[in-house]
Amino acid sequence: DDVRDYAKNKLFQLLFPESSVRLPIGKVDPKVFTSRYMETLHRRYYTPELIVVVGAGAVQHEELLRLARRAFGSLLVRGTNSRFPIEKVR
Repeated sequence: DDVRDYAKNKLFQLLFPESSVRLPIGKVDPKVFTSRYMETLHRRYYTPELIVVVGAGAVQHEELLRLARRAFGSLLVRGTNSRFPIEKVR
């Protein structure tokens, strides 16, 4: 670490004392990343509404849709009994 990295890390620790933003990249504070915290993040952010499937290269669009439907088609929209629609978007 050079002086700039050290200063930035100290500044983030002061500005964000309760946030993981205060941690240097690649370092994990076990007091922040508890099992309960990770479960909360998973429930909040790993939902069908936030899934994005991207294909690049020699991928057939219809095949990608078929695979996405097979993998994610049974997921329910949060708070409903509706299946999450997998749409054809380009």
